[in-house]
Amino acid sequence: MKKIWLWISIIVLILALGGELSYLYWPQIKVFSQKYLPKSAQTVQPIIQIAASPSASPTVKSVVVSDAGVTWIEPKKLDDLKLTAAQTTNDAINNTNIYYKIADLTGGGELDLDVYQPDCPCQPELLRFKKDSAGKYTYLVKNSAEQDYSTFSQVIKPEVVADYQTIYQSITAPDFLTVNGATLKAGGNTGLFSDISKDAQEITTTDYGKIYRTGINYSLKLADSTYAIYVNKFSFQTDNEISLVTWLDGTANTARYTAEGYVACGRTASNNIVSDTTDISSRLTQIGKTNAGDPVYTVVATDALMKAAYDNYKVGRDKDILTIDQFAAKKPIFIWKNALGDYIVFTGRDFAGLAECGKPVIYLYPTEETQVNVKLGATITKSEPVYNNGWQVMAKPNGELTFGDKIYQSLYWEGTGQDYPIVNQGFVVAKADLERTLKEQVAKLGLNDKESADFMAFWLPKMPKTAYTRLTWFGTKDINRLAPLTITPKPDTVIRIFLDFQGLNQKIDLKPQVLSAIPRQGFTVIEWGGLLK
Repeated sequence: MKKIWLWISIIVLILALGGELSYLYWPQIKVFSQKYLPKSAQTVQPIIQIAASPSASPTVKSVVVSDAGVTWIEPKKLDDLKLTAAQTTNDAINNTNIYYKIADLTGGGELDLDVYQPDCPCQPELLRFKKDSAGKYTYLVKNSAEQDYSTFSQVIKPEVVADYQTIYQSITAPDFLTVNGATLKAGGNTGLFSDISKDAQEITTTDYGKIYRTGINYSLKLADSTYAIYVNKFSFQTDNEISLVTWLDGTANTARYTAEGYVACGRTASNNIVSDTTDISSRLTQIGKTNAGDPVYTVVATDALMKAAYDNYKVGRDKDILTIDQFAAKKPIFIWKNALGDYIVFTGRDFAGLAECGKPVIYLYPTEETQVNVKLGATITKSEPVYNNGWQVMAKPNGELTFGDKIYQSLYWEGTGQDYPIVNQGFVVAKADLERTLKEQVAKLGLNDKESADFMAFWLPKMPKTAYTRLTWFGTKDINRLAPLTITPKPDTVIRIFLDFQGLNQKIDLKPQVLSAIPRQGFTVIEWGGLLK
């Protein structure tokens, strides 16, 4: 009888341990299958290679992301495939196309990449196409930058069919990556790696490809030799930007801090990473630690980092400005070292620069006198006429606007937008050439004589007095993300330009932009603005 109870006890113990091990193992399998296994509707099945575990309880050690039947190659430049048709109205995709072959397919066919530059100073976008063995093309919606096919179908050739289902995992940047213990989040798949390779420093190899440090961001080189930008994800930051930091005196931080470059006109996809780390460790003094126990630091008032933060704090302020010693004493910044060894500067929102989207001016030119409603997806701080959940104006073909009992030539606003574009192109202009260059560039971007004169009258006095100035232009697609514009009735032509500038004491290397504009046809809307510092 005792032996029977002994065997029963052993069996119960084994079942209990087995149940506990199953419980611990199941979440890993569940996460893996949700993240990596394709949906049944997808036509391309990625190959998942799982390294065997030597332990008695198997765990997922490595996942190599690839695609069945696809052989990726270095981009091979092709002649113009002419897969898009020119269009010249309503934020047109009347573009410059550069095509590349990026993969061979088993059984015949290939994958092609179109790096297209819209007729505006916007970021290039990546479009991908599949060519079958019979030479028929399909547009890969899920693996292309332009996924609003209802709009993009207007310029795709009729014989090019849209494929909404296929997803090639090897060129699909994951939302998050863990790299050497650091968690990074994706900021977009934006160009060919060869465009940034000169300054790229390899960090490690991930399951999706190699990741590099590129300036203040990180870049993942995907299988088709394009790259996706990544930035840090901070576990000690709450959704409302409260840093979970305990200061050395034992008090918990309650203030908002941000690692973003700009902190007013719009959110950026970049962090303030210290680029010159010369003797950085000897310059740091610990002032607290995060909720995970990581130390956070500051520097003295005379340090270059504190001086830079102080200069940023003074932007947009003209009274009651703290001295730099008063500023440094208020914990305006703290510095945190991530798992990749990069030092990131967090700025207190109360001490951030007050840069705003400065005086964007909107002109309306309907083909006949029309009542027009204009709405902006931005937080408006100043406007003329008064913005009351939108403007309702009577517009004439000559641009004259009636609001209430007053006549205006344009609508203007200042405030805070949404996603601020990345600055990675532009022009470096000598002080003596600045005025001439600005006039030439706004003309290339589509402004007429009156609009150009208005632009110069507002922005030229605000240009830096330094030896050089960086000029970076954002176009309609960029500004639509920064401050979405809704106009009723819908215009035929929309041209929006926005200037980001910076004073420089010496020249820097910068990839030049291509400046052009679409023709004005039908009901035309023009907007210009800039970052007001």
